[in-house]
Amino acid sequence: MPYAERGPFHVAMREWLRDLRPPEATSAIGVITKKSYRDYKAYVLEAGQLLGFPKPSTVTLEQMRLLESRFRGSEGTVSIKASIFRQFLRSTGNRDAFRWRIKAKQGAPCKTRIWMHERQVAQARMEAQKMGITMELLYTLAVDMGLRAVDCQRLTLKNAEDFLLYGRSIIRGKGRNGGKLAEQFFSDMARDPLIRYMNEREKWVAETGVDYDLLLVRKVRTHRKLVPIDYQTDIREPTEILSEACGFMLHYHDCRATFGNRLFKRGYSIEIIAKLMRHDNPDVTFKRYIGADQDTMRNAMDSLCPGASVQQLGIRQTF
Repeated sequence: MPYAERGPFHVAMREWLRDLRPPEATSAIGVITKKSYRDYKAYVLEAGQLLGFPKPSTVTLEQMRLLESRFRGSEGTVSIKASIFRQFLRSTGNRDAFRWRIKAKQGAPCKTRIWMHERQVAQARMEAQKMGITMELLYTLAVDMGLRAVDCQRLTLKNAEDFLLYGRSIIRGKGRNGGKLAEQFFSDMARDPLIRYMNEREKWVAETGVDYDLLLVRKVRTHRKLVPIDYQTDIREPTEILSEACGFMLHYHDCRATFGNRLFKRGYSIEIIAKLMRHDNPDVTFKRYIGADQDTMRNAMDSLCPGASVQQLGIRQTF
């Protein structure tokens, strides 16, 4: 280890990263991914270099604010870098880091997000069924229940049993230390795919002879071992294949956004949708997940035309 990397800054950084992803971690469950690990390290090192690698607990609020003007990248990139470095400083007990209000704003994550209309939802469902029971289950968990990819990765057999018996279960969502616990309601649309998947999973367990833990969604490796699914190879790449089959670009998280948008179009309140999506703040639900799709914007514009129908104007007849 180079002598320059033995100072308090580098020592604190290594300890912080080790907490986020221990060396013995073999998956992304309960820890950050390898890519996030590399990104976090690069952002902290960039900030440290700009500041001269001081002792983290001594960095002042003025220095933190100055960093925002010295970080390279767009406003969104600067916001991310500053947020990660602030998180690092807070872990070292730096009090000023808790007072640091980052001015740079992240770009709206939904600018390129799509909200599928009902025909596209049905089309994607048929294509997902053709890709096998795992993809069919993952698709319905997202588009019919609003689950994230990490939610699906952390579902357990107990969750599946609760869903089928009681229509709800306490699941682990995103967050550190294994994820945040929250109640998740079950959709009848997912009942048949879930039952068929569990039957298929029992066959995999019988074939491999080993079931290492109680995670629900698994895959069989070539050497006959049942292992957790991986985001890149088992969720992201199949979703890209699904997009090609459907003829429109679709990311897995778009299915979750579509879930919220579909409920909004059916007249449910933002508060109800936020609860179903497990958001603490309904503003997040509206700004990032509901959105205004092209059909809604077109109807709004057409409502100004002479002779627009009552339905277009959104006026209820009371006579």
